[in-house]
Amino acid sequence: MYSTTVVKAGSAQLGLFSFVIAVGLAAGAGVFLAAQMLARGSDDGRVRGEVGQPVDTSFGQIAVTDVRRIDDAHGDGQAHSGHFSGPGSIPQDRREVQVEVALANRTEGLVPYSPRGFAVCLGPNGLLVSPSEATFFKGTLQPGGVIDGQLTFLVPSDVPRLWLQFRDPGLADPILIDLGATATATEAGGAGHRHDHL
Repeated sequence: MYSTTVVKAGSAQLGLFSFVIAVGLAAGAGVFLAAQMLARGSDDGRVRGEVGQPVDTSFGQIAVTDVRRIDDAHGDGQAHSGHFSGPGSIPQDRREVQVEVALANRTEGLVPYSPRGFAVCLGPNGLLVSPSEATFFKGTLQPGGVIDGQLTFLVPSDVPRLWLQFRDPGLADPILIDLGATATATEAGGAGHRHDHL
């Protein structure tokens, strides 16, 4: 009788111990999976930087050093000569966004670059707009070299936030840099938020 009770108590304790271990392992696995999901979510968004913050690339770094927004006046219903160099002025439902970028080659090899490697994203995974103008052409960045220039984009005026997409030739996925809310960007004639280059 006594020995049977001991055996039952031991089995109950062993079962309780096993249950506690199982719960602990499940909780640990849940934390791990949650962390993995958050990491994957960040990678899916591909947002890796913001204005003034250098972002690592396969060859070195990229940075957005300044962002400016330019709107033309259409208050009297007449088109005024705009800053956009295309035919006519900036349409009333569009705005020109000027983005200054810098690329730095930290490798010993040559790195190709082109304005075609950049686009503005209307949302973190939205429609892409190619640059309408650029102050630099397609070229090759020498080892240790740095280049900076300006890209101009004509985007819908009602888009609240923009991202610059850069296609790194050494990465499968593009890099996205948060340009911030377009409503807070500098208007024409104002001083931009300048940042040091790379």
